[in-house]
Amino acid sequence: MRILIRTDGGPNIGMGHIMRTLTLAKELKKYFDVAFVCRTELQDKTFNQNGEFADGVHKIQVLGFKILFIRDDKVLEDLAELKADILITDSYDVTEDYFIETKKMFNKTIYIDDMCLYNFKNTDMIINQNINAEDLDYKLNVGTSYLLGCNYTILREEFRNSNINYIKRKAREIMITFGGSDPFLLTLKTLYYLKDEPYNFHVVVGPAFNNEYINKLKSYETYSNINFYYNANMRALMEKSDICISAAGSTLYELCSIGVPSISVIIAENQTKVAEKFDNMQIIKNLGWHNEINKEKIVGELGELSKSYSKRKEISLKARNLVDGEGTLRIVEKILDMV
Repeated sequence: MRILIRTDGGPNIGMGHIMRTLTLAKELKKYFDVAFVCRTELQDKTFNQNGEFADGVHKIQVLGFKILFIRDDKVLEDLAELKADILITDSYDVTEDYFIETKKMFNKTIYIDDMCLYNFKNTDMIINQNINAEDLDYKLNVGTSYLLGCNYTILREEFRNSNINYIKRKAREIMITFGGSDPFLLTLKTLYYLKDEPYNFHVVVGPAFNNEYINKLKSYETYSNINFYYNANMRALMEKSDICISAAGSTLYELCSIGVPSISVIIAENQTKVAEKFDNMQIIKNLGWHNEINKEKIVGELGELSKSYSKRKEISLKARNLVDGEGTLRIVEKILDMV
């Protein structure tokens, strides 16, 4: 039985869709033949190495999955030519017509959602892994399965069965991560604000950071308290960190599974409600949109969190209780049930 996963990633799209579908694909391939479907700007349906979607394609290729290319301007036409039993889509490049037409092409269709923008009556399964999923106005259609909330958070295998994170009385080790590409240069901005603060900083350099940006970051290598990590082991880095400053994307759920008290910054519209929910539940403090960040705000919030041992301990426990790392396995079980 064959499953196709339709997704893209790149500097202007983000790599979150790629990363979570790769995690799901690795578990699904234990039971199914799995291939990816990605867009290309080339009319001959070949890989455009300099295109908008190249970063996502490279990431999939590294993990050895087959990729089928469809033209950026003829998505439905090219999908209709592909053969598979199940289509999983994780992309915002969809419409109501997309769900209607793909339902005709494949035995089962699944959509990985974030914002509940459509009526999903033409979809067999909706997966929304986010903390606010059950707050959204889903029309619970007969015949559609809804997997909603943090029980279905898609985390990599390394984040399963996490050890209890030891909360130190003095917070000194600070992790900084703003996603695969950091289009708003938040890593650079944050280092400028925090470089003289009394912490050790562990800075993740994303896989889609371009060389020009990396060279700018390297100007901070002379600071003894700033360390850069390329191809970072994220779990190991989280386990050594007392606090993390992160984009408000899927990394927040990884941080929860480890129990790292964190501060988030919104860099995309689909992160707004998630960040607000985490903040309202007093699990992850949100600083607002990336263009609202200033030195006073980020230094102040980091200082408040670092000096309160009891608050960090409480946050860590709440976070671990929210995300247990088993969501990917639960989704695969539900897909096995539907075939």
